[in-house]
Amino acid sequence: MSVQLMPPQSESSISNDYVKEGYEASFGSCDMNEQEQTATHHVQGSVSPGLVGKHLARVYQLSVGT
Repeated sequence: MSVQLMPPQSESSISNDYVKEGYEASFGSCDMNEQEQTATHHVQGSVSPGLVGKHLARVYQLSVGT
């Protein structure tokens, strides 16, 4: 799994454990649990060192449109 995010220009100076100077990029493996509808990103590398080694679980929902 690979993630790259950039917020709007007005928020480009944000820096924290997830974002470095308004930019987030990370990669690693991903486990899907269809029963619980969760995806867990196992961060192996990131521009933000605070993310490396974390397991980020996220809930998802899929729907079929017409």
